[in-house]
Amino acid sequence: MKKIFTTLGVLIFIFLILINLSFVSAPHTATTSTGRTSYDINEGTVYVFNITINNTDVGNAANITQVNITLPSGFTFTTASSNGTNALDPATFSNTSSVLTWTNNTRLINATINNTNFWFNISAATPGDYNITVTTLNTTGLYYFNSNISIHVNDTTRPSVIITNPTANGTNYSTSSFNFSLRLSDNINISSCWFTLTSGISNYTMTVNASKTGANYTNVSIADATYTSKFYCNDTSNNLNGTEQSTFTIDVNTPVITLISPAADA
Repeated sequence: MKKIFTTLGVLIFIFLILINLSFVSAPHTATTSTGRTSYDINEGTVYVFNITINNTDVGNAANITQVNITLPSGFTFTTASSNGTNALDPATFSNTSSVLTWTNNTRLINATINNTNFWFNISAATPGDYNITVTTLNTTGLYYFNSNISIHVNDTTRPSVIITNPTANGTNYSTSSFNFSLRLSDNINISSCWFTLTSGISNYTMTVNASKTGANYTNVSIADATYTSKFYCNDTSNNLNGTEQSTFTIDVNTPVITLISPAADA
């Protein structure tokens, strides 16, 4: 009989835990103001983020008293004046470099109140995929709910291209086997470079080194003439830099000098 009561007690204990977990896992939800769970933004641009919190919990202890929004590393909150909420009760706002907090120790969001918005302005410096963590606290001081809003930050930075050969506009070269070279930099990765020349020569693909710091194309046999070379480089986000160009002259033929006067001796 004692064993039966012991087993029954364990079952009741497990049941109570499951009931408790069911209340913990469901009552609060956090989405964007349009009902999504993600944002897609460009690097270096300030955006207004608007997070909606729905509270379907019950009872006085279900009132949400604090909302925390934790920013990923590399994200910048612009100014304290760029935040707000439409919560029914007044909210006190505070922030660190990475956590934004709205607080009302009695009731920030009432039980069963839906669509309470919290907005703020932030920007991201580095492309990639990140999460904003939304945390809510109720009047018991013990209950927390966490939810992630994902953010994809697009790379919009063009590669930097500096021509290292030809060295300067108007330079004369006495070789037809020419070396074209670039010095490169980018915030992510450069995927390809190529160049064109006037006089009907175009689309030479340059080799980009593994460290993305340089590109070159060698042994191009071209005839004597003056050329304008224009260089293009793409990065892995398909940002194109096609603004760098240089003009140079190839002159391989050695001039022949003939003495006309005075006449040569007979």
